[in-house]
Amino acid sequence: MKIRIGTRESALALAQADIVANGLSKIEPSFEIEKVFVKTKGDIILDRPLHEIPDKGLFVKALDDKLLAKEIDIAVHSMKDMPTILPDGVSILPILKREDPRDSLILREGKLHVKDLKTGARIGTSSKRRAFQLKMIRPDFEIASLRGNIHTRLEKLYEGDLDGIVLAAAGLYRVGLEDRISYLFGVDEMTPAPTQGILCAEFRSADEEIINSLIKLCDKETVICASIERMLLAAIGGGCHVPFGAYCELYGEKFNLYAVYGDRDGKRMTRDCLTEKIDRAEDVVVDFAQRLMSFVKGG
Repeated sequence: MKIRIGTRESALALAQADIVANGLSKIEPSFEIEKVFVKTKGDIILDRPLHEIPDKGLFVKALDDKLLAKEIDIAVHSMKDMPTILPDGVSILPILKREDPRDSLILREGKLHVKDLKTGARIGTSSKRRAFQLKMIRPDFEIASLRGNIHTRLEKLYEGDLDGIVLAAAGLYRVGLEDRISYLFGVDEMTPAPTQGILCAEFRSADEEIINSLIKLCDKETVICASIERMLLAAIGGGCHVPFGAYCELYGEKFNLYAVYGDRDGKRMTRDCLTEKIDRAEDVVVDFAQRLMSFVKGG
C-alpha cells in the first residue's frame, strides 16, 4: 500500500513526518511511504506576528486542499496548529505519545532561572500567550516579535540583540536541539498552547484503510488529553488572537485542566485549574470556559 504523507519543509515538520512514517512502517513494513512537500501561508508570511494575520488555518489550509484533491493521503501537523472546525471531508487523530508539552527558554548564554535574568531582558516570541505570561512572571521584560522556523529563531537569538527566546520544548527534542534549553517553564507558570507536544494526522474521513492504520498509532492518554484541551479551545473560541493556554493531565479516573486566558491587550488575565472526573469532561469544560471568560470581561 502506498501512503503519501504531506508535510511542510521546515526541519521540524520533516522530523515529525519521519516520526509518523516510521510508526506506520513498524505497523506494516510493506507500506510504501512517500513524502510530499507543501508550502503553507504561514511559511510565506513571515513579516507579521501570528495574531495580526486573520487566517486561522495558516499552517494547514494548503495541506487540506491537497488531501481533498487526493494528492496526499495523510497530512502531519503539530496538533496545536489545528483549528477546531475542520473542512468537510477531513478528520484528525492525535497519534503517538505526547512529547514534553512545556515551553522552554533559550538564552544567548548560560542556563539561568528566568527570575535571575537581568532587568529589562529582551525576549523574543511571536505568541501572545507566551508574551503575556512572560510579563506575568517578569513585568520588566521587553518582548520582541519573532517569527520563523526553529533554526531561524535560534540564528536571530545568537546574531541579534535578544537575550533569550521562547520555543516549545517538543520541537527542540524532535530536531535534536534539546541541549539549547536553558530553562523549562512549569505548566502552572507558563501554560502551554492547547495540545502542544502532540502530533496529529489529518486524513480523508471516508478513507477507512488509512484510519485503521492510524488508530494503531494512538496513545490512549494522549487522545483523552487532546480531546479535553480542544474542548476548552472550542468553548473559548481562541487561537493566536488572544492569550490562551490549556494543558490537561490525567491521574486515575480524574484530570487536571490548567488554563490561562486574557483579553487581546493583556490588560486582564486569569489563571485557573479545573479538576474533575474524565467521564464528566463534556459536562464541565464549557462551564469552565465561561468562568475564564467572565473573569476577563470583568463579570
